[in-house]
Formats: sequence, structure tokens, C-alpha cells
Amino acid sequence: MRRIYLAAVLLILTAAGGLLWKCMPVPVNAVVGGKVTWVIPKGSEVREGSELVRISTLTGGEIAAARSKTEGTVSEVCVREGDSIVSGAVVVRIDKK
Repeated sequence: MRRIYLAAVLLILTAAGGLLWKCMPVPVNAVVGGKVTWVIPKGSEVREGSELVRISTLTGGEIAAARSKTEGTVSEVCVREGDSIVSGAVVVRIDKK
């Protein structure tokens, strides 16, 4: 009886942990650094591959510094236009669908 109780508790804790893991925002890192020229607004719906942050290049153009790797909603924007970012910096957080 004690083993069944312990197994039930472990199952419940595992399920709860999985739900919490799914609810945690996913951080998105910049793959290149530079001066931010555009940032996706908080609350925007994104799909995998959606552009999240653009930076200016040395040649005067713009490139994507970060793209979404998951589908969801932008829950936090960590940079603003005009900020200088480095590769690896967390720029956006996404709540997964």
C-alpha cells in the first residue's frame, strides 16, 4: 500500500513539473550583436522562424539578430530600439503555446 501511495505522489509531482516547465517563458538569445533598430512588440504572436529583433549592419542595412525557435506569445522584451546588444544576450522571452 505504501508503494502505491509513493508511486501516486511521484506521478502527480512529475505531471505538475511538466506543466510548470511548459508554462515557463523561453528565453531567446541574439545570434549577432549590434545596434537594435527594431524589436517585436510584447504580446505579439510568433511562429518558429519569426523575426524578433533587427540590428543595423556596417554596410547600412539591417539583419535579424534573433528569430523565434518556438510558437507562442512574446511575454517580455528585454531590449529597446537604440540599445547595443552582444551575441548571446537574452533579447526576448516567449510563452510557448
